Amino acid sequence: GGIDSPVAGFLMALRGLSLRAAHFHARPWTAAEAEDKARRLAEILRRYSPGLKLYSIPFAEVGTRIKERAPAAWMTVLLRMAMIDFASRLGRRTRCVCLITGESLSQVASQTAWNIGCTESTATLPVLRPLIGMDKEEITRKAEAIGTYQTSIEPYADCCAFFTPEHPVLRADVREAARLYAELEIEGLLKSALDTFTTV
Repeated sequence: GGIDSPVAGFLMALRGLSLRAAHFHARPWTAAEAEDKARRLAEILRRYSPGLKLYSIPFAEVGTRIKERAPAAWMTVLLRMAMIDFASRLGRRTRCVCLITGESLSQVASQTAWNIGCTESTATLPVLRPLIGMDKEEITRKAEAIGTYQTSIEPYADCCAFFTPEHPVLRADVREAARLYAELEIEGLLKSALDTFTTV
């Protein structure tokens, strides 16, 4: 739902990929307007990838488990690890060949090189990052050009906004990340989300 992800999808559609989009929600913490925003962004992207499907994924229980068990500084990194883990499973079920993210190096705390390494550690599909070397102004200009910018900046918080620590880890160690992730014991929660996601 941010500025970055639709632009990343657009760039990969230009390279011939057929897109699927994932919207992680944490209702009741995230508003219905956030899902509507994701729907409208998907509609814009269908101009460039006509067969695009949007999956709505319930992630409140995963987020709650992370809040309960993880050190506060690690919450965002662990949440993103869970999202990549889930997206890999969903991608395999829906016959996707790769994942696409809107990460831009060091744009936010979760996107340092160390933290990106942790995020990717749960992937079982290749992860493409078409924006990795772009800055915010370049991404914003591209979003304006493809028509997603005004929708993207609407102030409806996404799932990540509710699990952002005040002092996040910046140089996360991938071995420590693996240990903390295992301690979450979220296998059952991911399977439940995989059984209950919807196409919107």
